[in-house]
Amino acid sequence: MAAVPSRTDTSFLDEMVHHHEKRVHSIQHYVEKGPEHHPIRPEYLTATIDRLADDDAVFTVDTGTPYIWAARYLSMRGNRRIFGSSTWASMANAMPNSIGVALSQPGRQVIAMCGDGGISMLFGDLMTIAERQLPVKLVVFHNSMLDFVDIEFQEAGLVPFGTTLWTPNFAEVAKAMGIGAVRIEDPKDVEQGIKEALAMPGPVLIDAVVDKHALALPPVITPKMAAKFGFSQVRQLLHGHAENVKDNITDNIGMLESL
Repeated sequence: MAAVPSRTDTSFLDEMVHHHEKRVHSIQHYVEKGPEHHPIRPEYLTATIDRLADDDAVFTVDTGTPYIWAARYLSMRGNRRIFGSSTWASMANAMPNSIGVALSQPGRQVIAMCGDGGISMLFGDLMTIAERQLPVKLVVFHNSMLDFVDIEFQEAGLVPFGTTLWTPNFAEVAKAMGIGAVRIEDPKDVEQGIKEALAMPGPVLIDAVVDKHALALPPVITPKMAAKFGFSQVRQLLHGHAENVKDNITDNIGMLESL
């Protein structure tokens, strides 16, 4: 078989690099405004983790919005790796995946990005981490809801149902099990809280209370998507959920610059 001929034309590569840089720049609004936005924006939380984590860190990521924030705001520099389920079929995989990585690669920084719905399903695994004192750092995106499912309802033009969760103070749960814990509620405490947690020896859970109305917009929004999402907002108004519609708008107005 003939070898692939070499090429010196970099126009396609240059175009793709430019497109990528443009897209990355367009989604920085809630990163740059993060310290000023209350509740904590998950974009800002993820970008801060990215900036402070080791260059050889392994990130394990729950299916759902934590995976979206990871894909957009974690940079795979150095020898970093990311491990998750990209088929959207699994749930609560970040914490058990982090156990496997910690056991197979001792000494390496392991950060699990967990949804509050996911980590609630697997408190038994949290006990395993405590028993073995595995030095994983568990970041809980605490918004008291099944966020990705909630967005899917709205994208389909429906009123979200059964997506809200009763959740405990995960930091207190972790402490009761013998795991180090940091709870972050104020965006101004995000950087210091992450630094403190990453510096602590052994397992640590970071309970970050994030904005439950933060929308994860797809890269391309079709007219059909926009119409169904708008229809969902109208239906929510008719069902007496005006406050939710208002928060959806006011908490995501900064996304207009990325469209």
